[in-house]
Amino acid sequence: MRLTAKTYLISLVAIAWSVVQLYNSITFDLDILQLEFMHLSFALILAFLLRPGPAWINQKNWSDYLLALASAAVGVYMMASYTRIAERIRFVSDVEMGDVLVCVVLIFLVLEAGRRVMGWGLSILGLVAIAYAFFGYLLPGALGHSSVTGDSFTEFMVLTQEGIFGIPLRVSTIYVFLFVLFGAFLKYGRLGEFYNDLAVSVAGGLKGGPGKVAVISSSLLGTISGSAVANVSTSGTFTIPMMKRAGYQPASAAAIEALASTGSQIVPPIMGAAAFIMAELTQIPYWSIAVAAIIPSILYYIVVYAVVHFEAVKHDLQTAEEDRKGFWVMALSKSYMFIPVVVIVYYLSAGYSITLAATMAILSAVVVSAIPLIVTRQWKEFGLFVKALEDGAKACVAVAIPCAIAGIIVGVLTLTSLGLKFSDLILAFAGDNVVWLLIITSLICMVLGMGMPTSAAYITVAILAIPALIKGGVPPITAHFFGFFFANLSMITPPVALAAYAGAGIAGANSSQVGLRACWMGLTIYAIPFLLATYPGLMLIGDWSEIILDLVKVAFIIVSFSAAIMGVFSARLKGYQRGLFMAAGVLLWASLSSVLLNLAGFAVLAAALFCAYKYRPDQTTAMGRA
Repeated sequence: MRLTAKTYLISLVAIAWSVVQLYNSITFDLDILQLEFMHLSFALILAFLLRPGPAWINQKNWSDYLLALASAAVGVYMMASYTRIAERIRFVSDVEMGDVLVCVVLIFLVLEAGRRVMGWGLSILGLVAIAYAFFGYLLPGALGHSSVTGDSFTEFMVLTQEGIFGIPLRVSTIYVFLFVLFGAFLKYGRLGEFYNDLAVSVAGGLKGGPGKVAVISSSLLGTISGSAVANVSTSGTFTIPMMKRAGYQPASAAAIEALASTGSQIVPPIMGAAAFIMAELTQIPYWSIAVAAIIPSILYYIVVYAVVHFEAVKHDLQTAEEDRKGFWVMALSKSYMFIPVVVIVYYLSAGYSITLAATMAILSAVVVSAIPLIVTRQWKEFGLFVKALEDGAKACVAVAIPCAIAGIIVGVLTLTSLGLKFSDLILAFAGDNVVWLLIITSLICMVLGMGMPTSAAYITVAILAIPALIKGGVPPITAHFFGFFFANLSMITPPVALAAYAGAGIAGANSSQVGLRACWMGLTIYAIPFLLATYPGLMLIGDWSEIILDLVKVAFIIVSFSAAIMGVFSARLKGYQRGLFMAAGVLLWASLSSVLLNLAGFAVLAAALFCAYKYRPDQTTAMGRA
């Protein structure tokens, strides 16, 4: 492929961004606000160079270069004004004309970059937020607010850390970039291939093995990537063709990969950008959030594994054709590849800063990848480390830009006090009924999450809806996980399901069909946030006996629901058998501490299992090994 001047420029900018951020994670030469200025400027430059504008206005890329130059100029202005911005007194010091001009230009750049990177959805929401800031005073009742001037808006958006340079962008700057870079080094260090091979050795020989390989591979990759779309793009290129060869329909193969990859954002220890944002918003230590995510992530993958198995039984799908080495042979021969993950878990669990944990993990990934190259004298392969620096920065554009737009939205909500008013409106509408409060909040979360990256969806939900749950009596960490789960589920929820669409492209299937299929197969997953609010043990609240009992009981509930929805258990289920599984799940959920309802629920589940095995049709295939 012929390399153009633009390609060289993109590589240079991306590598420079990674080097600066990695260097600063070791030296801490830049203040957080300075680092944010630099971070956003680099992200905007790359966004305009990587995503060309419309052809009719972009002759010879002149508009891309112009917008990239404007992004650099804004970054230089903010860095040059850092001392004045850091020392000024909020709402007392004057706002200069240059600040107003930079605010206007920066907002335009951020919204246009958002349109190019993610489509119109989030940028339109940002425009609506800005319009509300200036014209919301015209609205009647609780939705109205005091008028906002241009100076006060500028001050809030670019001269404080509550607007564009607020919590979302700060998290992207300090934490997310390093973890994305870590993922890039692991990718080029062949860890992704190792996880795929490991998954094949574990599940490849099972019934419908390729689907189960996708589940295991994506959950393992999720520990390091924390991105649904990135996971689909990485593991999906391997698992989706393998599933199709085993007999899975293209839409089902893509839907399974989308489901498996979406869960990667819930798997500790990394969990995607939203987990770091949760730590910032709740002031709960990040490691505590990662530990609390263990059971929810287990429940998620129980559902996905169950529906994949039921799909395999339903269509009598085969095992994987790929060469399957023994698990222990695979694990022991390449055990050194676990070192970077062990390093990051150690540093996070030992209480070190997240920045140090990510930096040490990156360094360990470099060492682990470099040693085999030195031993085998593959000197040319060292260019992969430079490629990792480049790809890590490119991947972070899709995080930094949404975080900047989310900062605009959060800033407007704070400036106008709409966040507090919105929570009160939700509470008033739900009354004292916690169930209604959860349902209303879930609907708001799903609507707000359509077409948004998880981090942006979670931030918006955390400001608008989650405070209502907390005021309604839901424990703070449970309330945030409730919103966090639904923010993740936006990846598979039509009409805009980004992970499903990524899978559809690989599978050669219709995007809408894959989105609907993923949503239907994963329908039980939408119950998990409600179960988290119903059973405190799932969030590690209570003693260990309660936690274990809650986990076991909820596992029965979600498998029962999944069997009823898929219409399969040991074989295809008849209508009354599906009804028994659904009734068992409902009774067990509703029983809570009621001994009578618990007994009734387990009795119905026993009846459902008996009927599923006793009266299964002879022509269908019995349940394969799980």
